[in-house]
Amino acid sequence: MLYVRNHLKDAMTTIEGVGDVRLGGYVEPNMRIWLDAEAMARQEITVDDVIATIQTQHTLTPSGYITSGARESNVRVLSEARTPGEFADLVINRRGGMPVWKTIRLGEVARIEEGLADVRRISRFNGVPSVGLGIIKQRGSNAVAWPAQ
Repeated sequence: MLYVRNHLKDAMTTIEGVGDVRLGGYVEPNMRIWLDAEAMARQEITVDDVIATIQTQHTLTPSGYITSGARESNVRVLSEARTPGEFADLVINRRGGMPVWKTIRLGEVARIEEGLADVRRISRFNGVPSVGLGIIKQRGSNAVAWPAQ
């Protein structure tokens, strides 16, 4: 499914006359965080503390640029957690808005696993789950014209 989103969709949108590509039956991957109420109570951690940790530490932010003569390069900090292990290593550094003076990791109060967004619609081909591509023509283009050679 990621191949369809990251490669095939991009390839289709570069074709002349294609305005958009919609994916039917595609389900976005996501992380599921299952909080342990007893572990949270022992550490005096609230759901708001967990949410704040994820919002502040799971980001992809531009950091600036480097100029070398006529060449300029963007610099970014890769601070986005991509695996369950990386999520589990996020440090909860605030409790009720106040600093926490000991290290409490998200994995100590939650179970993190890879999953998929909730399935709201499905697409099948010959009874097998599939991803359908809906090609939307670009405004003003001819939907039946053959591409120029």
